[in-house]
Amino acid sequence: MKQPVGQVRWEPLKEVVYRELRDAIVAAMYPPGTALTVRATAEAMGVSPMPVRSAFDRLVAERVVEASSSGTVRIPRMSRRRFTELVEMRTLLEGQAAEAAAGRAGAADIVALRSLAQRLAEAAQTDDSAAYLLLNREFKFTVYRLSGSAVLVDLIERVWLQIAPFLHFYGAGVREQSGTDQYDAIVAALAAGDGPAARAATVRDIVSGAEFLLATGEFAD
Repeated sequence: MKQPVGQVRWEPLKEVVYRELRDAIVAAMYPPGTALTVRATAEAMGVSPMPVRSAFDRLVAERVVEASSSGTVRIPRMSRRRFTELVEMRTLLEGQAAEAAAGRAGAADIVALRSLAQRLAEAAQTDDSAAYLLLNREFKFTVYRLSGSAVLVDLIERVWLQIAPFLHFYGAGVREQSGTDQYDAIVAALAAGDGPAARAATVRDIVSGAEFLLATGEFAD
């Protein structure tokens, strides 16, 4: 008996370009103030200008980048007030997601998160900020997806799009300020099914990172 062939998923190029730009922004690859042009971005991605222009328009509408009259977009600089508001939103949304995840995490999820926490500790010890930021995002969103709420995860992603470029200012200070105790606490809470503890550890981690950035980041005001 022949096995049915699965359908090949087709995705418009403009969606691919938009997603890749979003991922790069969330990964803090573009520091605040970075200017992006349609032509240079299209050449770097190996595509025509049209899907890049479409992606830029969407990112402007989402307030992720700012548009100029020349067609260039720029990663916004951050004010202290806006940063504080985004941090407050993160604590609310991400705390809720972590608490919900505590009732849904299985044994395989705990193993995967413990592995990520160990890799985060290694990145912190070697002061590898690029690896640390990527692993931090992977760890956090692995937890948040366990909440089972696609709406909640989407809201968290939208907040991250606005705040992620500012994480560039972690720079080479990961080893000094980015302890991994909270990651271990989050995993322990999920393993125990303790939602409030998972929320509390998540909030502590967010607040700790925010305090460091408030002291060391370059703000617009």
